[in-house]
Amino acid sequence: MTVDMRALRAEFRALDEKAARDLVETIIDVYKAERSRKNTLAVVEFDIGQKVSFKGKRGIMWTGVIRKVNRTTVTVLATSNDPFDNKEHKVLWRVHPTSLKVVA
Repeated sequence: MTVDMRALRAEFRALDEKAARDLVETIIDVYKAERSRKNTLAVVEFDIGQKVSFKGKRGIMWTGVIRKVNRTTVTVLATSNDPFDNKEHKVLWRVHPTSLKVVA
């Protein structure tokens, strides 16, 4: 879907303040509902005990096993070899489900 941004801006500027505020609130509500729907669909793809990987802070790849599937996050007991200190780390992470990839 393509949107003509110039025309959209012109229409938005023509609205009075209340109508513009209502439009913005409606757009935010639609965005939040869509984000929630996508998150729910992503969460149901995972099960406890499943092996997954994800990119953590500082770009380090972590692999681990799912310990708990929450409503908005997945708890993973993960290990990684940190290239900055050459040590293996084992950490319990709460990860957004869209950041996880299933490891075979």
